[in-house]
Amino acid sequence: MIKPLNRTNIKDVKPNPIRILQFGGGNFLRAFEGWMVEVLNEETGFSSDIVIVKPTAGGSYGDLKEQQGLYHVVLQGIRDGVPVTEIKRIHCVRKVLSPYEDWEQYLKLAESPSICLILSNTTEAGIVYNPAARADECPPEGFPAKLAVWLYHRYRHFGGDQDKGCVILPCELIEDNGRKLLEYITQHATEWRYEQAFTDWLNQANFFCNTLVDRIVSGYPADLAARLHEELGYQDKLLVAGEYYHSWIIQGPDFLRERLPATKTPLNIRFVNDLNPYRTMKVRILNGAHTLMVPVGYLLGLRYVHECLQDPGMRAYLEALLRDEICPVIDLPGMDAAAFGKEVLGRFQNPFIKHELVSIALNAMPKFVTRVLPTIADYHKNYNRFPKRIIFSLAALLCFYKGNANGEYIPLKDDAVTLEFFRRLWAAYSPSPKSALELANHALNFEHVWGTSGTIMQASAKQLAEYLYLIETRGIKEAMRSLEAN
Repeated sequence: MIKPLNRTNIKDVKPNPIRILQFGGGNFLRAFEGWMVEVLNEETGFSSDIVIVKPTAGGSYGDLKEQQGLYHVVLQGIRDGVPVTEIKRIHCVRKVLSPYEDWEQYLKLAESPSICLILSNTTEAGIVYNPAARADECPPEGFPAKLAVWLYHRYRHFGGDQDKGCVILPCELIEDNGRKLLEYITQHATEWRYEQAFTDWLNQANFFCNTLVDRIVSGYPADLAARLHEELGYQDKLLVAGEYYHSWIIQGPDFLRERLPATKTPLNIRFVNDLNPYRTMKVRILNGAHTLMVPVGYLLGLRYVHECLQDPGMRAYLEALLRDEICPVIDLPGMDAAAFGKEVLGRFQNPFIKHELVSIALNAMPKFVTRVLPTIADYHKNYNRFPKRIIFSLAALLCFYKGNANGEYIPLKDDAVTLEFFRRLWAAYSPSPKSALELANHALNFEHVWGTSGTIMQASAKQLAEYLYLIETRGIKEAMRSLEAN
């Protein structure tokens, strides 16, 4: 008989002290950090449980509450040519709360002396400064604002005790994530007229680390769920699947090696003095390839990452993209960009990871700016021309934002301003080279997406328009053939 997964039905779980405050309970953190904490608990004396805080108002984390923090992580891949599957039940999430529903309980957590680590994954749009946030809101809008209030409450409760500071490990994929989070919290503290002694405590007793995370997590494995539920004997609504590969690189204080005793485990956690080379390599190659793959693959009729590697034309496109345009402009001492690129393609072709292209397409335009624009700038600087495949992928992305492909609706997910902008652009488009150039120019001057960093892209308008018109009139497959023929 298949039972619901909860702590009533799972009785062999020994609780640990809640030492970790975690903002966000989505698929990635559960399959990455939650899984790592479970490994650390099993193989070392880490003995830490997690309280998950919902950082936004939408949704409820209902399934996580219903299952009382329990779930399974399913890791699949190929080892020595043999398919392997590993399933681990995660027990370390002991509490889930929303500051929107229980603000007092959220603040009460700041009074817990055992909490010493704070983690987050609030997406790339989460670590931003919100000038409208107010300290007397319950809660204030924005993740940095919520954390600022929590830390201030902790500072006041413990009388500025230097030993009650925390190590903060943000997992958001933005450059200098720890430094920026500290900057925005400090900005809130100044705006809200918190005393200078709090700012001193914030900087002296707390450690905001820059981090870089890496694991492909595909989410709920719908095709495996029924079989896994039978094998496990439990109904798990939060099954989450991912690849075996994982990497967590942390730029932080030396004592963190003892607080996170990863060297006693097989976990791939590295402590470094300079995170930037690792971040550049990962964001430009893995994340960049993901972002550039999505619109081309989707317009080809492919729906999953591994399908893109199975399609001969798409695979050749990706190989050339990495070999000729991305890797040659990554010059980092001691780092082999080409080797990492080949490793990434190997991870992409994992047939067990059902990673939907449309899920990677979430906020695709700002992702393009973060992940791809620096490569374009370096390529243009080195060769005095634009990388043709990257510009082709951008043309495909503009076509993707049309909202339909071959008569099929595309479920676009971006902010309302961006979606309305592209709706109007495509409504005014007529199939002609002139109209394509007008659309390209408008898109490249869309300051909401590009900011001031997109100035260099405006010179690519003609090339972009040619590719866009080619895709619109001949279809993506024929356009790709024409691209490679030139």
